[in-house]
Formats: sequence, structure tokens, C-alpha cells
Amino acid sequence: LSYKNARALHQKIDHELPGVTPWRRSVIQISGVNEEFELFMRDPVESIKELWANPAYLEHLTYVPERRFADEEKSERIYDELMSGDWAWETQVRDLTLLPDGATLVPVILSSDKTQLCQFRGDKTAYPVYLTIGNISKSIRRKPSFRAQKLIGYLPTVSLDGKDLSADNARLIHAQLFHYAMGVVTSSLHAVSPTDGIELTSGDGVVRLGFPVVAAYVADYPEQALVTCTRYSQTCPKCSVSKDELGEHVIGDPRHQEQSIRTIHHASRQSTRARAHAALKDHGLNLFPGPFFIRLLHCNIHDAITPDILHQIYQGLVKHLCGWLRTLIGDAELDARFKRMPHAHGVRLFTNGITGLTQVSGPEHREICKQLLGCIVDAPGVTERLHIDFAKDAYKATNKKEFWEQMTRWLERRETMAAFDLVLQWRRREIPKPRARWQRLLPPGVYLAKNPSAHAVSFRVLEDQFGAAHFKNSLGEFIANQLQPTAYRRQAVHNVNILQGLEGVDVWYCVKFAVPNLQVDTESTVLHTAHAEPKRSRRSGEGELDARFDTVLVNESEHKETGIEGKRVARLKVIFRIPDEHLAKMGITRQIGHLAYVEWFSRPRNKDSNSGMYPISRSYQNGVRDTSIIEVDTMFRTCQLVPRFGRRANRAWSSNNVLDRCEYFLINNFIDHHTYQCIW
Repeated sequence: LSYKNARALHQKIDHELPGVTPWRRSVIQISGVNEEFELFMRDPVESIKELWANPAYLEHLTYVPERRFADEEKSERIYDELMSGDWAWETQVRDLTLLPDGATLVPVILSSDKTQLCQFRGDKTAYPVYLTIGNISKSIRRKPSFRAQKLIGYLPTVSLDGKDLSADNARLIHAQLFHYAMGVVTSSLHAVSPTDGIELTSGDGVVRLGFPVVAAYVADYPEQALVTCTRYSQTCPKCSVSKDELGEHVIGDPRHQEQSIRTIHHASRQSTRARAHAALKDHGLNLFPGPFFIRLLHCNIHDAITPDILHQIYQGLVKHLCGWLRTLIGDAELDARFKRMPHAHGVRLFTNGITGLTQVSGPEHREICKQLLGCIVDAPGVTERLHIDFAKDAYKATNKKEFWEQMTRWLERRETMAAFDLVLQWRRREIPKPRARWQRLLPPGVYLAKNPSAHAVSFRVLEDQFGAAHFKNSLGEFIANQLQPTAYRRQAVHNVNILQGLEGVDVWYCVKFAVPNLQVDTESTVLHTAHAEPKRSRRSGEGELDARFDTVLVNESEHKETGIEGKRVARLKVIFRIPDEHLAKMGITRQIGHLAYVEWFSRPRNKDSNSGMYPISRSYQNGVRDTSIIEVDTMFRTCQLVPRFGRRANRAWSSNNVLDRCEYFLINNFIDHHTYQCIW
């Protein structure tokens, strides 16, 4: 592209590049409000076609429901994608009357949530609606940078402050506006024929007959109640359980859309509003005439509601759980335990505890979750990210006046540029791939930097600064074992000074593990970092960095990927390599790569009955710490150990010294999915 200025660039984007689903503006009005409202929207059916045709998603599309099993006997199901779940199977396979032969099910996932456009001013709000399809792999769909979520509308927001309205009437007007606007936005989905469907052309040119069915609606609880016409804080949007039964573990009867619609229609025919509300009260419904979901193909809006992990789990359940624990064991003790949790990759250290945190975010509650169970043993928490890309960033690009049209134009231009980039890749005969802001695909394994962090570190320095008190003896045993594997001859070899001439080794301060997903082969690996670094000065020259020696999981023998058998915890003290010329002098012909000096913990046996974690302790031989030299590739990931605090956390412990001072620990199974999968 060549252009002289910003105006010329915008003209090329608007008129010369491949088009995307255009935005259009509508003016809507509802009864009871003498005011017009602006609605900005895009056709959801055209957005589905755009997603389907994107060649970048070609290898990530699933066209038919499937059942996946973890074993040959097909006794253990794997649920990892929407198309591998029961809903997709029942919709297309079990109930053959829903879709015609040869139909392709297109599960539609909708989400909406009102958000503030300004960080410090609450008077500017947006109400975005997003759409994606369940045929696209969740590893692509859940990452906003891959652009598999389409913004299909900005719903009108209205402030009724200053109007002479009761709270019930104001709530009714908000609900009517939402459902009317959503009805307009989803009108093309309403028009899909149950027999003819829509033609979908994928990136390889194959045309399929698709039937878009709303499978999931992602929203927080207030939004769930609004979407399903159920009473907020009075009942469940998915079943008939009332608020008084929520703590009783009662399984309520599932709600069905047809029954809810009949009940609402019956109430709307009552002679007075009081009678209408009385007819709805026992069913936990609100009188919202004309819900938007009435004409959606094969939709059960109650079944489509998904759990709101952010607000209901992290910001809800975990918040209340922390409050109860503060009452049970006290703020001081709870904080003392969090302050003394040891370092581990992917785990946040709460150096000041958790009780003093204010305005705790969802990610912070999630970090608390990883360590909460371990901290109380033995004692007497995707839509939010989309708002940034599709609402807040778009608002920042405007002049803050009459901003809705500017926002939609800005978004359309960005998507047009992305579409043009796809065309260029396609013409170069390159297979387009979803773009991430940063993605490094590595096969599972162990990775170290090409060059060491420190050269020729002497054995004395390793003993004094790394705490590797038995490094020289352990290295001698390792070399002897390479020369003579049998115990008798190994001892004879070890008695000879086989380390003669070797005064130091090159040292690495960290090692990275590319950790796979043990359930989904198509998921990319995740990098975990383990540190083995002494206290040293900062590069800036101001202050020092604390020493850090992490714990890792080691494979001692052939093992299954899941389960604790064959795995053992070690504390990583030194990562090093013996120069090849010294190996040759010692008579070792086998290629030996990077090595690690480790301190062992006892082998895990049985789970703790209260926490479900494996208890271990520091391992000793003849009263001395059990240490070894092992090959780095026998390690496969980091882990976190939870100190056994007892009734009261030892105040002399800290996150930096607890691995040295505490004797008994639990292996934290809950810091991430891979830990849970591989040792649970």
C-alpha cells in the first residue's frame, strides 16, 4: 500500500481493500419512553460466514460432533471442546428431527456486558455484544489476539436519572430496551430456515449447509437474569431453585425456554400488572414482553447460560471463602501463611498477605486460589479482555464527541487491514495462521540459554554462595557411576582423584521447561522457568537480588504421564556443565549434557486425607541432606511446596528461607492444569 497521508490511507482502506461485515446504524424506540436510541450493529449471519471463510481457522474447525475417550474401552470421556460435549451430540445426532440430513451444526456463542469507556469517569459506557462459533478450537477462540470473536453490536445505554419513574418501571424499561435491541441485532439469526439453513464456504472452498444454533450465552449473573427474564437474586437462571434453597444442595428442575415463554405470554394477558406479577412470581420470571430469543433456531436460552467464572467463582465464592477464613483463623495468621509461601513459577507471592488487599481483581483472586488450600491445612477466581480491544481502545481513538460512529469506523478499518493481510498471505501461497501478540511454539522438553550465566565457577563458590555443600563429592559419585555402574567398582573409582584438574564449572541460573497439555494434543506448550541463582547485585548497581533455588519434579524411572508414581521432588541448587575436554580426560565417552546438583525430598506415597495433596519431607542420609547430580533432562517441570505450618506459622520463616528451615511439606497440586493432570 502506498499513501501520502492518513486521509489517503483511510480512503484506501474504506474503498479499495477487501471488505468485512459492515456496520449499520439503527434508531429504535420502546413504549413508555419518549426518546430515540442509537443502535450500532453488524449482521451476525454475515459475521459467521466471515469466521467460517477465514483460511487461518481452516485447520482449527470441527464440522461434526464427536465423542472422545481417554481409553480403548471408551469408559472415560474427554470433554475438551464444545463439539465434543453432550449438547452438540444430542442436537445433531440423538435428536434427528432437529436438523436435516447432511446439516452442519454451527454452535453460536454470544456474550455481552456493559463496560466503562473511561478509567476515571463513569459517565461514558458501552454495551458491546460479541459472537463466535463453537466449531473453532477453543485454543483459538479464547485468545482475543486471534480475532475469532466478532463484535456484532453496541447496544444503547440509557440513564433514567431524574425521570419520574419507580425502580420497577426503570428496571422494566432497561429490560425492554435490551431485549428489543438484541432482537434487532439477532434478526438475521431469527430468519434462518430450519430446513434450508445458510451456505458456509470454508477457506478451502468447500460449501456446507450450516445451521446456526445459540449454544452458549456468556454473561455475569445480573446479565444472566436479564437475558433469561428471570428474577435477579431471587432464583437461578438455569433451574427452578429459589434463593432460599441455594445453600441446601437442592437440584432444581431445568428451565425450558418454551415453558418460560408460555408463562410470560400468559402473564401479559392478565388484566392488571399486579395479577401479571403474581402469575410470574412462583416461576421466578419477570414480565419482559417479546424476549429476543423467542424466534432463535432450536434455542433453549436457559440451557445456553454458562457459569461466570470471574464473578461467580473468583469474585464471588472465593471472596466469601476468604472472609470466612479470616474469621476462623484470624487476619494475622492467614497473612503470615501467605507471606511464607515459597517461590514457584506462575505463582504470585503475597509478600504483605491478602487481608489488606483492596479492590481485589479476578486475576488476584485466581492467584489466591492456587495457594489457599495449602495455607489453611493444619489450621484450627474472557469478556473483560474483549472490552479492551473492542470498546476501550476504540473509544481512545475517537475525539470523545459523537464517538459511536468513530468507534465502529475505527474497528472496521482495523478488521479490513487484517483481512487484507490474509489475502496477501493467501496469494503468496502461505497458509495463514491465527496471529498472536507473542507465541513461541516449542516441543515438550528442557531448554537452557546458549551461553552460561557465569563461567568457571569454583567449587568453593558453589559451596558458599549456592549452598551446594556436597557438590564435589556428589560430582565424584556421578562421574564414578558413569565409568563403573556396579557399586563395588564405583567406590574404587571414586577413591581415585577423578576430578583432578577440574576446578570449576560453567553455571546457568535458570532452566525452562516446555510443558504440554496432557489432554489436548493440539494445545501449544507452556514455558515454565526454574531458578537456581545465588544472591547477587542488581545490574543497575542498586541493591541486591535475593537468592532463589526452586523445586522441580524429576522422573526417577519410566512412568506414566499422569500419577505420582516414578516422580520425585528435588530442590534445584546448581545447573552446570562439565567441559567436554575434562570428560574426555576422565575417560567418559558418552555425550553428557547439562547437569544439576539437587537436594532430594522423600518420595511421595499417599495423599493427605484433608487436602488431597501429597505430603513429603526433606530427605537425609546418615543425618546429612540427601544430594545428587542428575541430568537436566530427567527434570520435567517446576512445582511448589506448601509448608506444613501446623497450628501457627513460624514467624522466623519467610518465602526466601522456608525451604531451608521447614522440614515437612505438601506438593501443591493446584497451581496450574498441568500439575493437576500429571500428579493428581
